[in-house]
Amino acid sequence: MKTFANTYDLNYLYMYTERFASSSNTQYWWFYIDRNFNGIMESGEPILCINWKGSNGSTGHSLYAYNPSNPSGDPLVDLNGYADGYTLPGTLTYVKYIESLSGGSSSGLEMECRISWSDIEATAGSPLKFHISSSNSTNLPSQIDDNMGRPGGGAGSTGYADLLWTSNNSKIAVLSTVNFYHILCNLGNVEDTFDFSYTSTGDFAPLSIDYYEDSNSNGTFDLEDQILNDSDNDSFIDSGNLLPKGCIRLFAVISIPSNVSNSDISNVTIKATSSYNANVYKNILDVITINQDAQDTDGDGLTDEQELQIGSNPNDSDSDDYGDGLMNFLDSNENIPNLLRNDITTSLSSYNPSQIFVNYPNDPSLDKFGPVPDGICHEGEGNLLYQNGSEDDDDFYAYHINSPYIDPDENVLTDNSRPLVFYQLDCQNCIIFLTKENGKIKITY
Repeated sequence: MKTFANTYDLNYLYMYTERFASSSNTQYWWFYIDRNFNGIMESGEPILCINWKGSNGSTGHSLYAYNPSNPSGDPLVDLNGYADGYTLPGTLTYVKYIESLSGGSSSGLEMECRISWSDIEATAGSPLKFHISSSNSTNLPSQIDDNMGRPGGGAGSTGYADLLWTSNNSKIAVLSTVNFYHILCNLGNVEDTFDFSYTSTGDFAPLSIDYYEDSNSNGTFDLEDQILNDSDNDSFIDSGNLLPKGCIRLFAVISIPSNVSNSDISNVTIKATSSYNANVYKNILDVITINQDAQDTDGDGLTDEQELQIGSNPNDSDSDDYGDGLMNFLDSNENIPNLLRNDITTSLSSYNPSQIFVNYPNDPSLDKFGPVPDGICHEGEGNLLYQNGSEDDDDFYAYHINSPYIDPDENVLTDNSRPLVFYQLDCQNCIIFLTKENGKIKITY
């Protein structure tokens, strides 16, 4: 096999293969699918068989179930970790014929196929591992002609790593330590652990950085917060295991050397790296400025003068009513069924999410229009609690959205009489991220 790729939507997993030489005869391609992502083909796990005719490009799709040689399941790879050249020892049970498509190219070198998530018996987008074999008959495993793996020879995988690591901060340091509040989220489709490391530039380097989980989610560094350790024994302090879409709120507590002077600055870059894929990482920047003449009575890394300016939230140095690191999203431990966006208050080109969006606890009245399907805009009329001063301030648009969602913004920009937009969310005990992507609003939760 020369090339393999995959993608998916809510209904199907799609696969593309390219081989080195064309064959006009019928060849069978077998996609062994490890649906629970444990590297073992277990009893009943699905196998997609593609009956590929190189002469006319037809591709018949059939479903089989795996019968392992070992009752506990057969590994997808050999003892050296290779799928390439390794034949799975189990047999197959025919389940059903799925469909016939024309998935082969005219050259006979390329082929596309698909299998529904319902036939896999997995949720759309779930991580899968797979092994690919080819044969000239359905008599397996004895008639397997070739076994193929991913680059490097191992088993294939649809798992991927991604993360949100937010956000850049700056503080005045008075005492020997200063803490910065951050949120780390696993945006991949596999469980992952993220390792922390740091570098610094400027007038001084930190003595060390300790990381504490904000155990009570109050945005304040206190005695209840638990220090993080090296949970996977790879010599890096880490986040601990995070499920897909799982998040951890944490403090980076930076120790400052004693030989610093007023106005010294240190730019500390903290890197969070995926353990699943070390090529996936993100950086944030914490900037420390020394001012030993200031007062920090409670030792939280904010001067007393700053706290007088920002009110009761000691980690709200930008006065946006949310803790530091939260200026680009709202967070809550409550059920948030709706966000209300008011475009009269702030223009899209310069909006601050914490000002333009508010948490609206009740559903808008849509009795006149019925329920709001996914992605469909509905107009609404009624007396809203949030008034913006226009004569039509009780008129609005409403969307039911899934995450992530990028609002095309066309309705609001062309209809000033309806300046309000309700986003109805399926969200409980979640964090809502409000950002801009190519000048448009992006909502992730």
